[in-house]
Amino acid sequence: MGKQYIRVILYINEHGKLTPIQMKPGEHAEWVKIDKVKDCRRRASLKAGGVGMRHTCVINHSDFYLFDEDGKWFIETDN
Repeated sequence: MGKQYIRVILYINEHGKLTPIQMKPGEHAEWVKIDKVKDCRRRASLKAGGVGMRHTCVINHSDFYLFDEDGKWFIETDN
């Protein structure tokens, strides 16, 4: 298991809360709209290692974790 660092577009509210709204999962990939962020809390990535803010996101009715590790965003991979 590993980390795949990705690009993320964020919405930042007036209190400084970061909410991911789009992500680009690869250099040659298209931007993908994140439909919903269901939860956000400090957690460890059990598959890839590291600790950061874990966002439980939804795209096309599928849940996945998106991690913010000190300003670097990643998803967990099977590689």
